[in-house]
Amino acid sequence: MTPTHLTLTRTPSVPGPLSRLQRHLRKGTRSMWTYRNSDHTAAPVAHLWEQYTAVDEWPLWDVSLRGAVLDGAFGSGGTGTLWPTRGRGTGFRIVHVVPFVSFMAVTDLPGARIYRAYRVGADAAGAGCRFTHTVTIVGVLSGLYGRRLGPGVAAALPVSMRTLALLTEEQAAKRPEGARPDGGPGGMPVPAMRGAPWGLPSGLARSASTGRC
Repeated sequence: MTPTHLTLTRTPSVPGPLSRLQRHLRKGTRSMWTYRNSDHTAAPVAHLWEQYTAVDEWPLWDVSLRGAVLDGAFGSGGTGTLWPTRGRGTGFRIVHVVPFVSFMAVTDLPGARIYRAYRVGADAAGAGCRFTHTVTIVGVLSGLYGRRLGPGVAAALPVSMRTLALLTEEQAAKRPEGARPDGGPGGMPVPAMRGAPWGLPSGLARSASTGRC
C-alpha cells in the first residue's frame, strides 16, 4: 500500500455546495501540501471507529503524539488539545463527522491550517476494513510547513496506521464473539469505501486525487 505525496500549486474552482475548507480554497489559496496512506485491518469497522473516538488513547497508536485530550463528547464541533512528541500542545477541533465512515481534525497554525482526515470502509472482499489517513496543509505558508513537517509526517503516518491496525485487532480479539456488530448502530452494514477516498470534502478530494485508496 504505497503512500502518496502531492504538492499542488494551483487549486481549481469547486462546484456545488461548499464546506468551510472548500470556501477557504476558493478565496485564493495558491498552494497545498498533502500526504496520504492507506492500510487494512482484519478487525471490523465498528472496532476501528471505537479507536478513533477514544481521543485520549490516540498516543497508543499515533507515534507522532505524546498526549491527546478531547473536551467533551466526540462529534462535529468538539475541541481538544494534541501534544506532539516534540514541541508544545496545539488546539484542534473535530469536523465533518460521519459515524463509522469519516471525520476530520483541524489545527490552526500561523499562516496555515492542518486538516487530518480519517476514513474507514468495509473491505470489498468482506474481510475486515480498509482505512485511509490524510494530512493536508493549506494556507500561504503551507509550503514552509510542508518542508518542515512533511518528512516527519511521511515517516510517522504508515507506522502509526500499522500500529492502529494491530491494536484494533488485538482489542477485537478480546471481545466475546458477537459483542459488537460489524457495522454502525443497530447492526446496519457499513458500505465499502468508495467516492472521496481520504475522508475529505468531495470537492477537495476531486481536485487532488490521483486514484482511489
